[in-house]
Amino acid sequence: MFFKNLIVYRLTRDLEIFSDFEKLEQLLEEFSLKPCGSQDVKKFGWVPAFNGSDVKVMPSSSNFFIRARVTEKLLPPAIIKEYSEDRFASFEMREGRPPKKSEKLTIKDEVILELLPRAFTRSKDTCVAYLADMGFLLVGATSEKAASDVTALLRKSIGSLPIVPLMPAKSIPLVMTESLKAGSLNSSNLTFGDSASFAAADEPDNKANFKNQDLSSDEIDVMLANNKLVVKANLDWSDAINFDLDDDFYIRRINYSEDLKDQNDDIDRDDTAQRFDADLALVLGEFSRLLPDLLSLFGGVDEG
Repeated sequence: MFFKNLIVYRLTRDLEIFSDFEKLEQLLEEFSLKPCGSQDVKKFGWVPAFNGSDVKVMPSSSNFFIRARVTEKLLPPAIIKEYSEDRFASFEMREGRPPKKSEKLTIKDEVILELLPRAFTRSKDTCVAYLADMGFLLVGATSEKAASDVTALLRKSIGSLPIVPLMPAKSIPLVMTESLKAGSLNSSNLTFGDSASFAAADEPDNKANFKNQDLSSDEIDVMLANNKLVVKANLDWSDAINFDLDDDFYIRRINYSEDLKDQNDDIDRDDTAQRFDADLALVLGEFSRLLPDLLSLFGGVDEG
């Protein structure tokens, strides 16, 4: 249902273009995805909001949904190395000396250009949605780099994109740690799930991971007794959406309940446009309620 992972940004000022869907469509059209040419390694651009559609901006009330796609040629390093070493050997036989470093780089570039037309391509989509009432931009990416690539494309497409990562006012590890010690989260809709990661404040990269674990077990108590902080935890929201939250406020491994996924089953799946419209409204509606609950748990939005 659209998002499996989320990195959320907030607008620092209103953008008129985000309420003018027709103009936004025109701007994104100028940066549509182009096919990879024979010598292209990668192409990046906007594609229709859903398969079978010809529009790139899918409105949902005052919100909207768009989709970016990267297509790239697959050239395994082992193949490049094999071809390059053959050329290095030929160079040495011809010139009576091994190629210099700069010459090796040139030969390698020539090998890549020769292999590109025969390379397979793969595509990956990144979904983006805007929640107008909150001014939040939702990017369905797993890493800051992937999210940054998409927001850079959007900024290039519309001319300006004043955003900052959405962060809560309170420390995520401290709040989750104190909540786990207390046995529950201070929220009527959020509960702990079955996994968590712990780390010491002075060793954030040295993590102890617990999966499919009762978070009230003795093993977890040992972590807390040794002053380890919760740096990632599995959370459940309203028995509808389950996810992992880490200390960067990245929302990962999103799973939707069967009841939520079945909610629009009265709509014929062959009616792609109507089903997509209904599912989009449903998912954006859920996140428009989940995110305020999550932020409230951590003291609201950090406006700094």
